[in-house]
Amino acid sequence: MSLKSIGAFANFGRPGAGVPGTIERASAGIAQAAWPAGLDRYLAEKQSRHAVLFGAFEPGRCPVVATVYDLDRDGDGREPPTAWKLDNWTGQVDALVRGHHTPGTAWIVSSALLARLADPRPLLGALKRLSLDEGCPVLFVAEQDGGRAHAWNPKQFAQFLEESGFALRRRDAEDGAALIEAVVEREAYGRYLEGLGLAPQLLDADLLLLTTEDATIRATGGIGTYVKNIKAVDPRSAVIMCDVDLNPSGMDGRTFVPRMFFDDISRENFFDGLGLLELLKGILYLLPRVATIESQDYKSIGFRVVQAKRTGILPQWVRVRVFMHGSIDYVKYGMQDDTAMDYTPHELAWAVRDSYLFKYADECYSPSRYLGERLLQQEFGYELNQLSITPLPFDLALVPPPETTNFQKVRRIVFIGKYNQLKGWPDFVAAMESLAAEGKLAGIAEVVSLGPLSPGNAERQRLDAICNYKDLHLTHAQLLSFVHERLADTLFVVPSRGENYPFVVLEQLLLGSLFVAYNTGGAVEVVDEPAHVQRFFSDPNPRALAKKLGEVLAMSPGEYGADLNASRERVRARQVAINAGWSRAGQQAGKPDWSRLPGMPACDVSVVVPVFNTPLEYVEEALASIRRSRLKPRELIVIDDGSEAAYREQLAALVERVIGGALAVRLHRQDNRGLAGARNTGLELSQSELTFFVDSDDILLPHTLDEAWAAMSLDPALVAATGFALHFTDLKSLPRSAEPLQDGWFWKPLGVPEAKALAILENQYITANVMVRTARLRELGGWDDTDRSVWEDWGFYSRLAWSGHRFSLIPSLGYLYRNTPGSMSKTYNKYFGRRRLVRNLAGFSRLDANILFSLANAEGGKAGAKLAGASLSEKEIELINMIRSMIQKPRLRRLFIAAYRGYSRVRRWFR
Repeated sequence: MSLKSIGAFANFGRPGAGVPGTIERASAGIAQAAWPAGLDRYLAEKQSRHAVLFGAFEPGRCPVVATVYDLDRDGDGREPPTAWKLDNWTGQVDALVRGHHTPGTAWIVSSALLARLADPRPLLGALKRLSLDEGCPVLFVAEQDGGRAHAWNPKQFAQFLEESGFALRRRDAEDGAALIEAVVEREAYGRYLEGLGLAPQLLDADLLLLTTEDATIRATGGIGTYVKNIKAVDPRSAVIMCDVDLNPSGMDGRTFVPRMFFDDISRENFFDGLGLLELLKGILYLLPRVATIESQDYKSIGFRVVQAKRTGILPQWVRVRVFMHGSIDYVKYGMQDDTAMDYTPHELAWAVRDSYLFKYADECYSPSRYLGERLLQQEFGYELNQLSITPLPFDLALVPPPETTNFQKVRRIVFIGKYNQLKGWPDFVAAMESLAAEGKLAGIAEVVSLGPLSPGNAERQRLDAICNYKDLHLTHAQLLSFVHERLADTLFVVPSRGENYPFVVLEQLLLGSLFVAYNTGGAVEVVDEPAHVQRFFSDPNPRALAKKLGEVLAMSPGEYGADLNASRERVRARQVAINAGWSRAGQQAGKPDWSRLPGMPACDVSVVVPVFNTPLEYVEEALASIRRSRLKPRELIVIDDGSEAAYREQLAALVERVIGGALAVRLHRQDNRGLAGARNTGLELSQSELTFFVDSDDILLPHTLDEAWAAMSLDPALVAATGFALHFTDLKSLPRSAEPLQDGWFWKPLGVPEAKALAILENQYITANVMVRTARLRELGGWDDTDRSVWEDWGFYSRLAWSGHRFSLIPSLGYLYRNTPGSMSKTYNKYFGRRRLVRNLAGFSRLDANILFSLANAEGGKAGAKLAGASLSEKEIELINMIRSMIQKPRLRRLFIAAYRGYSRVRRWFR
């Protein structure tokens, strides 16, 4: 049994995978299913008074009152398509299922219907949760000819149900169908989880942590320690360790890693593409109680998660919160030196993601007022939604029970931290040199540093010159044991600059050690005792640190021993109370309110297709894709933008042949105005609330329109929204596999207006194949059609962003973008494209806009410019860029990581 089989990248175990299969399934339709006689007997046995039928069952045959969901019986197009109601991830299907449930309701589902859905998991997940809560069985009808339209055959379907956690009670075969009764029961589901190598108690997990660090897996910093502590105190938590290279074997039963669900995905495609979101969907399908997803802010890994919820790609009943531990601004502020002043474009992108995360997550919580209020709000100006200040849990089993320490004269000084500026390592070395020069280290037998990896040779030589120095690389447990065993005669130094909630300080307090730290960041809040801070903490600089160390070394043990023992007792009692809150002992598991979802407006959508002598075979594929859309547009508007005379007649005939009477069509001819001008004509002609623009050589997917409609409906502030554009050249060339989705054959911009300043350097917006709010965009003037230059979409979104209007990428596969050698982006003059960008930088004069674009792009043509510096030669830059490109390949990346770890060990042995 494998988790891979319940994922979209494995096509849920169905044959006919990949994007071509998605298109073909939407085109196939479902033959009306016969009504097996066994269904009558089943309903009689259950004494059902009402049945909910999902499938193309023969009408009028059901012997009880029935509610039928048939994909081929949608109404006039004003209502959302039935397929969207059943397979969208907004959470609407949970409300639908709960709304129909009454005692005695029978649930009957056709495998053929499930096979046609873009994703069967939202409907099946809703039925799983209902069955678990209410004990309701579900009867599945697996048709023998289900292999048609890329469905499962009965054997494959039964296997998929079992791999999804359904317990199959009985299987009957008659009238050309297999009847499979399935249910979800606690005990059986626990065994199912165990069979997957997971802990049975995950059935009750309602909190899911996203992290890049986990101290139960490997040595780590504060984030990993926090995750480890959460696992220790909160039994209803589960963890996603976001390491795409981590082997899934040997996990603790509560930790998921990407390779449990799919193989060989790059970090870029995991975090910026579809990987993390697909992993989340798999776990939401697997764990029916998850109600909260928590993401660390470090490296902005939750950006796509928040974006997905806001655009309807994740359930609205899931609460997404951000644990604020170490954003890029926090790290830079802690360094406080010349190297921290400038951000690389990559770091700036993190800051943009953070801005979006903090503002649009359902909740932000910070372990200290220093981080949440002083730093991120006051200093950096972020908007933090629903900020709460929450001291962090700590596993008290890691430290020995309290016992009185009989302190002696200090004979050892120990530095704890990483060997960098943020952790105060250079300050410590300078302070030790100052103390030695003043003769204040005379009674010190040794100086020790405890940190990951090794210190630099220069610092090692400086310390070796003044004292008996050694460095140790210990596990966390070994470090705590080292401290405990040397409490009596050791002065510990933790000069970290501006940490938000330093666990290392908390550990020293719980152990009752004599230690000196900096009076910055959240360390003061961790101590929460002004007298202790005044006595043992220093200002964050080498001179003040040396002075404070000298003062403490001059004290006799009798001056501080009793106070440190009392402080240890106080801090431990405080931590017991904090842990009790985090454990949620006595509280019921969180359960979403599936019925409370935003109402969705009518589907009032027109589609505009600008055409200018586009090869007719491309136009035919574009029109066919619009016709097979699940959401039927109110009107299709084809703008013939001055095509050749002969072409016009051919285009008209093609539109009639492909669309026929399936959709209302308007073919509008005009003199050539360019692509932007053709879109503006379509904008003026549209009579719908929403308008979707698609280029004449691109292809919509069956769900393109309904996903865009859902995003616009969930967020009325959006002026425009669209999904990822998957690049292709020909439909026949697309593989029948998950390769394009998993490997990210699409551009992955940030796709939000928060990226407006970064977009001066590089386009970070969305594409022009987009759904817009018609009237609002008319008010804003539409596209800039001053000329026919390139980058009309970049200029368009730049104007929206700088004038305060919202748009968003929908982090889901949106449509197919055709790469052709003669496309406008490859042939139009880029000088005039730059002029278009300058014109559309709203709020700036043309001069200022030109200066900004020129400054940002001055080095853009030089390979490796972002790495350029006095310490790097041209060959070094070339090598780094080559390695960066190579490590996008997962197997090569794992080889590089293994080689680096081996190098680190050898360097330590032979230093």
